[in-house]
Amino acid sequence: MYQRIKFKFIRWFVPFLAFTCIVETAGYFQLVTINGSNHWWYNIYTAIEFIFFSVVFYAALDNRVLKKVIKITAIIFALCFLINFFFIQGWNHFHTITYRIGSLMVICWCFFYFRELMKSEKIKTPIFEPMFWISTGLLFFYAGFFLYINAFDFIAYTKLKEYISLFRFISNFLNLLLYSFILVGIYFSWQTKT
Repeated sequence: MYQRIKFKFIRWFVPFLAFTCIVETAGYFQLVTINGSNHWWYNIYTAIEFIFFSVVFYAALDNRVLKKVIKITAIIFALCFLINFFFIQGWNHFHTITYRIGSLMVICWCFFYFRELMKSEKIKTPIFEPMFWISTGLLFFYAGFFLYINAFDFIAYTKLKEYISLFRFISNFLNLLLYSFILVGIYFSWQTKT
């Protein structure tokens, strides 16, 4: 089935999703803890995730100016992440500052894609476009998480059980939504005639 995926950048999701499963499994079973925390693990993963989505949108978009914006912003994000990771929030706390920046970045990439899609004369029905589904899932996920991550510091450090339960519920719901949309996008990539 992998060979039937039309767009090369959609194929990149297969190893990325396998990598995500490994990261989540190791994190869930606490296989990667240092001093009782696995924040460093998720910090590195989410930074890779934001760079990955930047590369995907760079490949998906046609507009040269938008591609340049994505490239420059992704480089700036990577530098901000490293500064935050080593000097500001550190490796042992979740990087809420750069997570917010990355979330806004991906939300912008989604809007760039939708703008280009609306201006396109080639695509008549966007629901059969794989990137439409992937962008929709990413937009829901990161818009939802951006709103919720602003309360994350309070939730994580007060350790109130009600808030932690709510955070887990919202996180699980948004993850289910995101990966469902990605799978629909991959499905439509299989269905697209080359």
